[in-house]
Amino acid sequence: MIQVQGFALDWAYIEKWCAKHGTLDVLAEAKSEAALAWEDDEPV
Repeated sequence: MIQVQGFALDWAYIEKWCAKHGTLDVLAEAKSEAALAWEDDEPV
């Protein structure tokens, strides 16, 4: 989902909940892996 809709996601909301649940490290890893797909699809 992050690879496909990453630019449209509400990152502030997602990061808020990840911080609350202690999973910011998991989110960072997922974003890092998805970034490879974003390189070709950056919005103009």
